[in-house]
Amino acid sequence: ATGQPIDVRSHEWRAIETGQYQVIFPAALEERGQYVASSLERFFPLQQDSLVPSRNWRFPVILNPDSMLPNGFVSTHPRRSVFYTMPDSGMPDDWLGHLAVHEGRHMFQLDAMDRHFLRGVYCLFGENAFAAMMPQWWFEGDAVMAETVMSPTGRGRDPSFTAPVKALLLDDRHFSYNTMILGSYDKPVPDEYAFGYLTYAWLRERYRYDAPEALFESWSRFPLPALGPHLAMKRVASKGAEAVWDEMYEGYRDYWLEQVSALSVTPAVRLSEPHSSPLRLYSHMDALPGGRIVAQRLDSVRGADIVVLEGGRETVLRAARAVSSLRYGGGLVVWDEVENDPKFMRSRTRISVHDLARGVTRVVARSSRYTAPALSPDGAEIAVLEWLPDTSARLAFISSADGRLLRELPVPPGELWSDLRYSDGGQSLLFVSCGVLGAAAAKGKELR
Repeated sequence: ATGQPIDVRSHEWRAIETGQYQVIFPAALEERGQYVASSLERFFPLQQDSLVPSRNWRFPVILNPDSMLPNGFVSTHPRRSVFYTMPDSGMPDDWLGHLAVHEGRHMFQLDAMDRHFLRGVYCLFGENAFAAMMPQWWFEGDAVMAETVMSPTGRGRDPSFTAPVKALLLDDRHFSYNTMILGSYDKPVPDEYAFGYLTYAWLRERYRYDAPEALFESWSRFPLPALGPHLAMKRVASKGAEAVWDEMYEGYRDYWLEQVSALSVTPAVRLSEPHSSPLRLYSHMDALPGGRIVAQRLDSVRGADIVVLEGGRETVLRAARAVSSLRYGGGLVVWDEVENDPKFMRSRTRISVHDLARGVTRVVARSSRYTAPALSPDGAEIAVLEWLPDTSARLAFISSADGRLLRELPVPPGELWSDLRYSDGGQSLLFVSCGVLGAAAAKGKELR
């Protein structure tokens, strides 16, 4: 994704230069561009608290409104950062401010390596050559720590974020450090974000508050595979990474076992079938008549499918991956999927409807900006949230037969509505309102 170009012809572009950044944005996002520029400069001295590069190069930051997935990244080929303006409905905080912290931390990390031995080597090989040799948890764990400390809704504050590591430890599955950082095809290894965040939390509390600075500064002196990271960890904790991980394992496991011992476990009935896949995840579930459940199944072997769960059996409806919603109504199932542009960094959504009685799936909207679809009880219409390029939104009602727009309602500025669901009678709509931009971000989440 980082190598794909942006379709610059689709917008009129403007730029703001600050002391440390160049923020580039479409003319329709003038207010958002000014906010991002101010946020990056505001967080700049806070970023220096635990990571102090010898010099900071001005970084281009591009606001891209052409993606329907909430994300952002920093790249060295070419050197730039891209903020996607589609917010994450799971984070009730200013989305662009959140990116300014997380991606801004990655910019600091790249500058933190530009010293000592690496400064000379960069002239021959560029930044990317040596960043790829570093443990990825160094980057992502530190960035998650930054967003957790500097914002009210960083992922470190969400228990579900570290749940994969917690589950691993409570099952007493003590994988090696190398397995944890390299991943596995046949073991449920958490990603570098959660593992990295917990590692930095441990290092900063038990050993050095400035652990990020010590790691990156040491690497800039000894940028050697395997040996460089080992020496850096020894500098922080006076022991190698494997010993630190063993220590973390026992400490976090004891803490979580004590937590669990205070809980009462509710009896549950298994709906899914037994399987031998290394990893299987069910999400976006909704109830069907007769006690059945429709869900999205993500399987490391089989891929993504929409399935019906009933009495320990699973029936595949369609090979598809729902993005934000999977809903039942009137004998139909609806979900949204992402359509990626093969050339540019751009994506849209399509809305698919499956007729349970006929076993037929049809697409009712293509290349749309619709998300969070929900079917009316009679299956005649679909409520969707439409997120527009200027970061405004509207609630749209479309026909489940052909996707024709039936009516629309405005959404208050700065809000993102998700988890749409009709009442039993179909006369009202229940949803979660999440403040994601500007003044609305202070509202947090509301059920309406």
